[in-house]
Amino acid sequence: WLGEEHADLADAVVRFAQRQPGASLQGRALLAGSVSFILFLLRQLAGPSDDARAHFDAMPKSVHVPLFWDDQALAELQASDLVRHISERRQLVHAVFSEVVQPSSLGDEISASNFAFAWSLLLSRATSDLKNNMPFAIVPFLDMFNHSVHDSVPGFCQHWFDHAKQEFVVAPVRNVQGDDEQLFISYGQLGNAELLRLYGFVDPNNPSDSVKVQVTPNTTATCFRTGDLEVNGSDAEPADVQRAVRAKLDLYGTTIEEDRTQLEALLSGASDSSSSKLFQAMCVRLGEKESRRNDYSADGRDRNDGLQRALERMPSTTSTEARLAGIDMTRQSQAVERNPSESGVELLLSSKVRSMLCFRGRRRILCCLGNASLDRSDV
Repeated sequence: WLGEEHADLADAVVRFAQRQPGASLQGRALLAGSVSFILFLLRQLAGPSDDARAHFDAMPKSVHVPLFWDDQALAELQASDLVRHISERRQLVHAVFSEVVQPSSLGDEISASNFAFAWSLLLSRATSDLKNNMPFAIVPFLDMFNHSVHDSVPGFCQHWFDHAKQEFVVAPVRNVQGDDEQLFISYGQLGNAELLRLYGFVDPNNPSDSVKVQVTPNTTATCFRTGDLEVNGSDAEPADVQRAVRAKLDLYGTTIEEDRTQLEALLSGASDSSSSKLFQAMCVRLGEKESRRNDYSADGRDRNDGLQRALERMPSTTSTEARLAGIDMTRQSQAVERNPSESGVELLLSSKVRSMLCFRGRRRILCCLGNASLDRSDV
């Protein structure tokens, strides 16, 4: 897209990506592609082409991610690593804008705030799966689905990219009951910190919450909300892991019981429940605390100390990767049969036909985004 018209900007984007220390070749390519995508989004939002107008008109005009939180709101995250990640993201966005965009031929057209907005818009609406070579793209219709990690929820769908047909496909895992049933996809096995950072929402009962603790320079421990623990490294004893995990827990300004009480008050309306940022921050920090010490009681004793149980199963530190109650965080939910029932719903989002909604069975309805203005509630 940047092509000859903005050759200086295209070169600057590539040079900036190549200068990033510690970034892999894939990471640098993704950064360069993302910045180009962001600039394309800004152009389209300012004056969309006719065939994309309906889609861009349906996009949100604001995003509610912690990249834009003030210091008071960020402080509610307490000792969460999300604070550091947000700071790093702000630095990267500022660097790209000041070193690449501002000095370029588009520098007078794009403000720093609009650039940051488009960056967050891209992260919250794009789909990608590098493991399965799914294209990094914003796909009409697909970017309107809400998230659920539970494949048992009514309306849950699987989605994938059909490489042979060059199509994005969305299919429910069971029959859809009625025209008003909402459809969901999974954004991935993401904890609340990642859901909030990327998408601006949290799941109060997120089973995917996990946190990583640096035990020694060469050993990390990943704690899961289920009480399981995964240790990667070879120079730490079980006692070292336990001390590091609990030392991190002590950095938070409130206890688990205090957070639970405050969260219950927010949900019941006993206090100011209108502060969504406070609610989101509390869900993040509570999930992390419960991951580090599952079901920790107010009197200082563990009622259900999954950490301790995992430590007791920890093998000797002779292997480079000790797995306790082994959980692979890259593992996705169990794949389901990719043949929807005849009464189900299938979405075909093709490079040839931009968007098609096909109700299989007795009714068949085709809908192209170029001729309709849709929002999440319609989907």
